[in-house]
Amino acid sequence: MAEHLHDRIGAKTLFATHYHELTALAETRPRVRNFSTAVKEWLGPSGAAGGAERSERIADIVFLHKLVAGGASRSYGIQVARLAGLERTVIARAKQILSKLESGDELGPHTVAESEQLSLLAPPSSAEPPAKASGPSAPSKVEQAIVDADLDGMSPREAHALLADLQARLKRPS
Repeated sequence: MAEHLHDRIGAKTLFATHYHELTALAETRPRVRNFSTAVKEWLGPSGAAGGAERSERIADIVFLHKLVAGGASRSYGIQVARLAGLERTVIARAKQILSKLESGDELGPHTVAESEQLSLLAPPSSAEPPAKASGPSAPSKVEQAIVDADLDGMSPREAHALLADLQARLKRPS
């Protein structure tokens, strides 16, 4: 998609991503520019900077509201998840997985192996073909309303009203 926007359309587009594959496009596309948000990291009062303890802890971060040239040097997914209020157990599990990935240890039975990870740039896997329907079925009233909607001719208020109506239909017992 990013290549198409650059090569064919020439659109000015903003991507907010943690995929480092996208930042690599700046090496092959003349009008691609990477910027990242400046971040201040520290271990906080319970940790000391540097040493073995640093590799086991996830740094506290503050986004500095300043754009700097270049892609981010690392991903801040765990820190952002913590800032967003995800449960501590989820954050702890993410830290475990990250630690094992960084050390090369086995991940265990409840995680996806690296070879099975979805890649941003890889074609979709054909290992599991989509389930085939037993035959053509008539669309539901909600599906038909979506098909019949003139999306390009609707105002935002009309689109919201349509969505509210469809949602109400789905909530009603059949």
